[in-house]
Amino acid sequence: MDAFEFADTVKQGLPVYHQRVRSTFPEFKIIYLIEDLEGFYLEKKTRRNRKMRQNTSGEVGSRQSKKGQERNQLLDILPSQSVIEERLLWLQFQSEGDTFIHYSKKDETASWIKTFVVEIGNIPE
Repeated sequence: MDAFEFADTVKQGLPVYHQRVRSTFPEFKIIYLIEDLEGFYLEKKTRRNRKMRQNTSGEVGSRQSKKGQERNQLLDILPSQSVIEERLLWLQFQSEGDTFIHYSKKDETASWIKTFVVEIGNIPE
């Protein structure tokens, strides 16, 4: 999932989500691939700084496309980095044997999947 989806899952209730995944696949190890979490944090910080600068200087916001405005509104309501990190830490403690991978480029997804397929193929039965 990408960072926006993960942040939204944190906002909606990560424990509920994790329990639903765990109950659906009780005998499997879960692999969480979280795409561009650092980029999300940077974008959220940039948005917060820009908003603060506009508020203190009385600047009028720049004109944005409707999609840009929606993304900014979403950034405003999604949890902060500290909340996301706390929930991620909680998730890691709650899920023994599960794997968590943060990566920044979409190209890395294929590489991680290939790595896991090779690892799974090497597990003796």
